[in-house]
Amino acid sequence: MGNNLKILFSGVIEKPWQSGVQRLTALEQLGHQIIRVSSTVAQSESRYLAYTRRFMPAAIYERLLASHEAQMHQLLTDAAEAGKPDVIWLEWPRMVGKRTLVALKKKLPGVPIISYQDDNPFGPRRFADYGWRRFFDAMPAYDAHLVKRESDVKEYSKRGAKNVQVFLTGYPEDLFYPETNGDPSMTHDVMFVGTALDQRVSVLDELTGKLGVPVDIYGARWDRTPLFADRKHLLHGSLSDDGYRQTVSNSKISLGFVSHSNLDRYTARLFEVPACGTLFLGEATEKQMSLFEPDKEAAFFASTEECRDKIKYYLAHDDERNRIAEAGRVRATENFGFRKRMAEAVEFMEKLR
Repeated sequence: MGNNLKILFSGVIEKPWQSGVQRLTALEQLGHQIIRVSSTVAQSESRYLAYTRRFMPAAIYERLLASHEAQMHQLLTDAAEAGKPDVIWLEWPRMVGKRTLVALKKKLPGVPIISYQDDNPFGPRRFADYGWRRFFDAMPAYDAHLVKRESDVKEYSKRGAKNVQVFLTGYPEDLFYPETNGDPSMTHDVMFVGTALDQRVSVLDELTGKLGVPVDIYGARWDRTPLFADRKHLLHGSLSDDGYRQTVSNSKISLGFVSHSNLDRYTARLFEVPACGTLFLGEATEKQMSLFEPDKEAAFFASTEECRDKIKYYLAHDDERNRIAEAGRVRATENFGFRKRMAEAVEFMEKLR
């Protein structure tokens, strides 16, 4: 690696648990100087917009976001002119228009502008593409795009984007590590942390109902599912970042589901759970099984019945479960921490200069 860089880093960067903050912190820990530009206010929807977008065409909704784009334009151009960065890194830049990228290139010729995007504006979720028009129009003006999915490469390229690379996300080492405290309220045989969406709702409904496997569930919107009617004792609400780490660390098995409506092929839980020293039991996607060796570093299931069977097996075989969990922890810490991931990102940045 060459000299340390001065990086203009823009994203949602207010709270320690936000992934943008975690990537920014990893860059600072690697010795790079960061010019911070928060996009939180410009990215935020008003309650009015969040409600009315359900009833209006996407084109009208986009026009209502013009003031957000203007605010982001001013923030970025001012910071770039004052800070003179070597690289510009923009996360989730929905409100960054093409005119802003043109202005940045004029002020700082030769400084590469990189889009980092792990969300998916091309997925089948309702309203998935709302608020993305500016980003779509600006795609060709970026010097590079780092994306989460192989499917993104095709979608970006169709819109004129150049140098589109798949970038593995990883996990923040400062937030996820083994921390057992013996608190019985945080100790479970099997647990899951996540929002109630996609097929995970039907899988956990069947698993905890028909198949009779108790799973303690943390996260939002579970009060809107069938589990709320007769299995409220399994639903615990949301966790803080510390609470998440401690609860996973104290439990024997933590489940993981990919977001199918976002066309994901792996979940952040794949890295976070093993990093806490707990057995990860997740969906058997090709991508997840390529990152952690099945039944050696993590466990995977292809059906609800297989999930049940593996839960029963690993709860009855402590030594094997603990051995896999420890191998998974080593695999995660040696390969997927944010400092390692962002060091690779820096190597990529340097090639663009």
